[in-house]
Amino acid sequence: QDKQGFLQASHGGTLFLDEVAELPLAMKVKLLRVIQEKSVRQDGSNEEAPIDVRIVSATHQDLQQLVASGDCRQDLFYRLAVIELKMPPLRDMHDDIPIVASAILARLTKPMQVSPPRLSHGALKALQSYSFPGNVRELSQLVRRIACHHVGDGPITAGDIPGSERPVSTPDSGDWCDEGFERSLKRAVLMGVNLKTITDVTVEA
Repeated sequence: QDKQGFLQASHGGTLFLDEVAELPLAMKVKLLRVIQEKSVRQDGSNEEAPIDVRIVSATHQDLQQLVASGDCRQDLFYRLAVIELKMPPLRDMHDDIPIVASAILARLTKPMQVSPPRLSHGALKALQSYSFPGNVRELSQLVRRIACHHVGDGPITAGDIPGSERPVSTPDSGDWCDEGFERSLKRAVLMGVNLKTITDVTVEA
């Protein structure tokens, strides 16, 4: 009986409900009651305990459309939609992709106490050319996989993106040559590698 639920544990703070539209009907009824009564009954108890919690919810669905179709309770919708913020999909915020991807890399490397690798211009262009139907979650998972493929202290290049997941893009003039490729090309020239060998290796890659 001493075990607290999420609502009780959030007393005096904020409770974030992700994909609130996907909650089972019974859970939606309980949530509505808690919001209205500002109290909650702990399992195994007959007494109501007052609760003061700010609820922030998120969903990728159109709640107003779900209300109209009868798939979402109207009273719950109006209780939740006190302040509504609409986030555009990631495909409409290409300029934010470098910021978000860099933040994800910083979060991944923080436990290892190392500096996050930098994303090269070519890698950023490749990421920005993709529509990311899974939004930030898909970008986060892709950046994780890219970080796993990346080796060395240099920047992450388009070549670090797994081939099966590499977004298809049509580069602008001059965007095809990222820093990693340029360094390799200069080193090959200094080593005396002829142009045909460089071309053959590039085609095979």
